[in-house]
Amino acid sequence: RILEGCIRPGDRIVEFGCFVGYSAMRMARRLRMLGGGGHIFTCEANAASAQIAREMLSWAGVQDEVDVMVGLAGDWAHSGRLGMVDLLMLDHRGARYHDDLAAMASSLAPGARILADNVLTPGAPLFLTHVDGRYDIAIHESDEFLRPGRADWMVLCTPRDASLEGQVAEEPPEFRDWARRIDRLCWRSSSGGAGAVRGSLRDDVR
Repeated sequence: RILEGCIRPGDRIVEFGCFVGYSAMRMARRLRMLGGGGHIFTCEANAASAQIAREMLSWAGVQDEVDVMVGLAGDWAHSGRLGMVDLLMLDHRGARYHDDLAAMASSLAPGARILADNVLTPGAPLFLTHVDGRYDIAIHESDEFLRPGRADWMVLCTPRDASLEGQVAEEPPEFRDWARRIDRLCWRSSSGGAGAVRGSLRDDVR
């Protein structure tokens, strides 16, 4: 509901982190409910996941409203090929949210919204330092997807001042360390399964 509530008629939407296309499907259906128009460009680093997303979106009948693009979010952000963006959805790699948002700053249309998922779990600490003071922020607390009882944040941001686009936020050392630990944990969870995650957690506790 939070995601769908951010969408306005005719929005041009960019999503970083497509996975298998569920969010993109929901956004496409919401655009239809609002009268049609708009388009979604969703970026996925994993080519296999991107192919599954294309098939799922086709099955749902929204393939004409969604372009699934393979590649790293940062590469697409710096490419200049995404055009002006009304809604930017960050749902890929929390340790990269701040860099990829900074790269997209000049492509944000007037009144643009940025919605970041998983900001608390597993976390995006450098994103929080980046948006602090530069964006108006609303934090929505919810359970992590498919994990009832595990708290998470979705953070909705709107730019305050276009003159702040090129400025780099100061990154507290403890936040940089936290971001590195989160990145390592996420990498191990995607490549080594639950055992690797438990090992990573033990290492971090030590």
